[in-house]
Amino acid sequence: MNFDLIQYYCREKHFRTMRSIAETAVQSRPDDAVMKLQYCTALILENRIGEALRELELFTSKGDTELAITVAMIHAQNLCDIPDNETIFSLENRLKAERKRASELALYYAANFYLQLQIFDKAKELTELIFQQNQSSVRGWLMKGWLELNGGNLTDAIDCFNNVLLQENQNFSAALGEIYCLSVGDALHRLNQLIVKYPKLTPPLMEKMKFLLADRDWDQCAEFANRILEVDEANILALEFRILYNLCARGDTEFVLNHYEELILALHNREPNNWFLYFEFGQVLCRTGGKNLNLLQISMKFVQEALNLDPNNVAVNIEMANQFYLLGNYQKSVDICKKVALIDDSATEALIGLIKCRLMDNGLNEEIKQQIDFLLEVYNKDTNPDLLALQATYEPENIAAKLLKKAIELKFIYVKNLRFGIKYLIALDATFILDVLQRFSFIDESFQIEVLKKLTDVIPGLLDLWLLLAQVYINSNANMDAERILRHIIENLDASNADANLNLALILINQKRYREAESTLELCLSQNLNARSKPLFHFLMGKIKKHENNHGECIDSMLNALNYMTESDHLKSLDLASLYLDLSQSYQMMRQPSQATEAIQKATLLLEGSPQEDRILVARADLELWKNNPDQALTLLSSILPKSSLYHEAQMKIAEIHLKFNKDSIKFVECHKQLAEKDPSHENLINLAEAYFSIRKIDDAVEVYEKILRKKFDPKLCKKLAELYCKCHQYDKAMRCYREAGPDGSVDLAQLLFRMEQWESAEMTLAHVPILDKALLLSKIKEKLGDIPSAVNLLNEAYQKVGRNNDSIAAQFCCQMAEHEASQQNFESAIEHYKQAIAHCERNKTDVTAIQISLSKLYLQKNDFGSCQSICSTLLSKDANNEMALLLSGDLSFRKCDFLSASNLFHKLLSKKPDYWLALVRMIEVKRRMGVLSEVNTYLKNAYEVNSADPGLAYCTGLFHWFNGDLSEAITNFNAVKHDAEWGQQALYNMVEIYLSGLEDHETAQSLLQEIEPNSSEEETNRSLLVNFVLLASKDKQLVEKAMNELTLLGSRDVLRIGASLGLAMGYMLQKQPQRARNVLKIIAKTTWQYEEAEYLERCWLLLAEHYVQSGKYELAFELIKKILLYNSGSSKAHELCGMIAEKEHKYGDPIAHYVKAWALNNRRDPNLGHRLASLYLKNKRYADSISVCHTVLKENPDYSRIKKDVYEKSLSLLRT
Repeated sequence: MNFDLIQYYCREKHFRTMRSIAETAVQSRPDDAVMKLQYCTALILENRIGEALRELELFTSKGDTELAITVAMIHAQNLCDIPDNETIFSLENRLKAERKRASELALYYAANFYLQLQIFDKAKELTELIFQQNQSSVRGWLMKGWLELNGGNLTDAIDCFNNVLLQENQNFSAALGEIYCLSVGDALHRLNQLIVKYPKLTPPLMEKMKFLLADRDWDQCAEFANRILEVDEANILALEFRILYNLCARGDTEFVLNHYEELILALHNREPNNWFLYFEFGQVLCRTGGKNLNLLQISMKFVQEALNLDPNNVAVNIEMANQFYLLGNYQKSVDICKKVALIDDSATEALIGLIKCRLMDNGLNEEIKQQIDFLLEVYNKDTNPDLLALQATYEPENIAAKLLKKAIELKFIYVKNLRFGIKYLIALDATFILDVLQRFSFIDESFQIEVLKKLTDVIPGLLDLWLLLAQVYINSNANMDAERILRHIIENLDASNADANLNLALILINQKRYREAESTLELCLSQNLNARSKPLFHFLMGKIKKHENNHGECIDSMLNALNYMTESDHLKSLDLASLYLDLSQSYQMMRQPSQATEAIQKATLLLEGSPQEDRILVARADLELWKNNPDQALTLLSSILPKSSLYHEAQMKIAEIHLKFNKDSIKFVECHKQLAEKDPSHENLINLAEAYFSIRKIDDAVEVYEKILRKKFDPKLCKKLAELYCKCHQYDKAMRCYREAGPDGSVDLAQLLFRMEQWESAEMTLAHVPILDKALLLSKIKEKLGDIPSAVNLLNEAYQKVGRNNDSIAAQFCCQMAEHEASQQNFESAIEHYKQAIAHCERNKTDVTAIQISLSKLYLQKNDFGSCQSICSTLLSKDANNEMALLLSGDLSFRKCDFLSASNLFHKLLSKKPDYWLALVRMIEVKRRMGVLSEVNTYLKNAYEVNSADPGLAYCTGLFHWFNGDLSEAITNFNAVKHDAEWGQQALYNMVEIYLSGLEDHETAQSLLQEIEPNSSEEETNRSLLVNFVLLASKDKQLVEKAMNELTLLGSRDVLRIGASLGLAMGYMLQKQPQRARNVLKIIAKTTWQYEEAEYLERCWLLLAEHYVQSGKYELAFELIKKILLYNSGSSKAHELCGMIAEKEHKYGDPIAHYVKAWALNNRRDPNLGHRLASLYLKNKRYADSISVCHTVLKENPDYSRIKKDVYEKSLSLLRT
């Protein structure tokens, strides 16, 4: 086994370890010539030639090792500083004689010596002699296997190793050789067997660690490294792999800085003279660490150790020069390159190194170009990436890009046949590729992305690779990919990295995700205070402040960005241009024109000749427009040439100036015509068509679209033309275009048919459209067709298909299902759908406010006040001015009968937005129920001043007049908005109520009912109730009977049960069945007050109270009236009944006070109430008050003679006497 271990460590180039094993074996068996030979071989490999020769000359018993000893002595003599030619001549003669008589074993030991020193041709020659003696020689096949393996002939090698294992199945060296020939998976399987067979041996564990790395299983590789270090704490390979794992896989440079000395100590103790191991690890650190200065200083320590052991080694010196170059110490690199040139004047790398350093020091000049040309002539550039990179420095960009791509491709070719590991990483040289991509950004972005993806797969912990990949994605506008990369850096590599955080914030700002951007900047600052010294940090913060309309802070941030700019850390010209433009715009918003102008002037000077120059010109034009100088703006925009990327934008602005500032529609269209003539692209032609449409030249617009479609049919443009026909109300032509657009136009056609209320046709149009594309529209169609269960099932099917693949669409499906379920009073199901929608939005990081509002409305509708309040409180804690949350909180207070709180909330809304009509409607209702309706006048006045023409104002005014008793005014205002999409239907309902209960004109009410178009089952039920009220108002016996039957059916449902009961009670009164009416009203009297049917419930209570008053049941009546006034202290009728009760029973207070209240709340409109009050004043000898009331009644009702004769004349007479 010792012999096999020595061969293993020799292959690993661990020569001191190899010598130690041989030395230990010789000490235990002094006559073991084979071990003595291996000891001497190790001395030669360690370059201890003198010691090796002395040991070889001391051999007494040679035997089968005699030939190998002679070979070793010749080789050692040749390595001496002054070879002894006589001795060599004598030894070579002896070698010839020994070869002739050498046994199979002697030939094997000699061949093995050559193999160990990598003299493969002589090893092969002796192996052939072995086979001449014995065709089935195990040692011959073993030697041939290793020779084939070193030559890369894996198939032949594995055959050789198999031949050995067939004869000696325990042969460790053959088993390892076979493993090297297998695929990684098979190799790992065989290594597991080997580890079980040799549990105390370290080499199988080391090889498994290498193969795990070859499989790029970094975590398992690190685990095995730790396992080895548990039994062998100074194992060199395990220490190397542990460092590589932390550097290459985890990007943990701190670990490398803290643990590299452990590896140096292990090398000092175990391989003190092994320059190669120091050199190799110094190389791999340099080539995997990017240009990290700390890592370069560590890698140089390893290379320096190698240099100390072999000062004149060309490869080591070249590596040291390269690392000084990467550190930026060009003079030191030049000195070493000159030293190498003295050692070996043919060393290409030294000459290349010299030129690279001079290029970085002095820039490209004629002399350096000539030196590069000389190297290109002398050496083959096609196989040297460095030469290709040098040539690229002076070639035009298109040629340079090809050369650099070839240089990078060569690096990947070098590693094509290498198993992943240290040699692979050195040959690939990620640092070189990274340097090329960073310095030559003009290489096409797709190639850069492809290369960087490969490198991040190879070295996932190299932060600079990820940062550059993110930057390339940003440059190519692949913001989603860039964001993914940057989040990976922050979450997995370095949360404090300022560049990653700032670039992520930049992307978020470009996507208008300002809150996320601000959070990213704040997190960045908390992790890395140095971020504050970066100009990009302040620039981005300024962008956020500008978006928030905080222009003062925006200006401060932008100025800070300019102050922090240095030669090494400055904004790109694109961002610098944006900074000055934002700065100027913020100055404009702060009304500081001189500073705004100064910012643009500075930008003009700094960016003159840059790609941003025209962008500044456009900004200057915008500034002139802000100053109301359209002519100057036109001059500036006209100076932008057609070759500019902003030419199109400039011309569009010119067109806009002609239209908006100069009111010149001809020049406006002319601009678009010129653009279309110069570049008849779809976009320009579409803009021309839109320009025609905007100035009402419809035929010309249509002509342009038709021209486009004649040139090349395009379904999208066909849809555009259809939209234009829709704008012109030419729906037949629009439908034709949608049909011609094919599948692309199906959904749009269905939407048009939906708007035209052709539900069945719309449904048929969607028949072959994929469910995810049509679900939302088709469900609405099914709702219109009255098939809500099918609508919900359809949406649910679509929802199940989309799953979590698209949270945005899934949320829409959930919301629409919720709306459908709510319309069917399936509140629990609707709530669940809204909650699912919120979950999807939160996962998608989109705003859930609108859905929360809908959910809180639903809770309010089902009287779950706690849940409603909880959502509103949450929304208001985030935004104290959230209009809908305030409105719902007001509604909630209203339903709880906390009218004062409701009034305060509605007041807050109306103070900020007087024309917030929903809030004003609620306020009118609240003030009416508080009995202070007159206070509404102020709100109506404020709304009028803000938006006098809006239908919402007319509706609110009508509502106020209705509640105030001004029925004709109410009708006038409601009639003005009855065709309005938002207020029309409710205005019609109100008018029907007025004509039924106030004006007692059932025929007009009937005609108005014909105009109502219910949009839901709930509205249909409301309309049915009013239809029956109209029938009752007719007082026709048959019609009343019909109404009673319908109302009985309506009363059996939960919806509008109270309204139907009110109708039944009224019907029974008409049918002279007062007892049945009372029975119905008594049942309803026990119902809890709810907003939805409050009006009908209060009317039921009033009817029953009136009956009790007429029956002399004053206590029962008074209890009902108290309940009414609790919910509606503005009820005139309730106060009137109180007055009537007080007239009969004095314990119920002063009847005059009750009548006065009722009279005021009625706006002094009811002549009968006026008569009661005037009579009571007369009775109480308050003649002047009586006369005053009579005057009011007679002014409004001059034909009301009863009050004149009974009260007025008596009061007047009594007052005179």
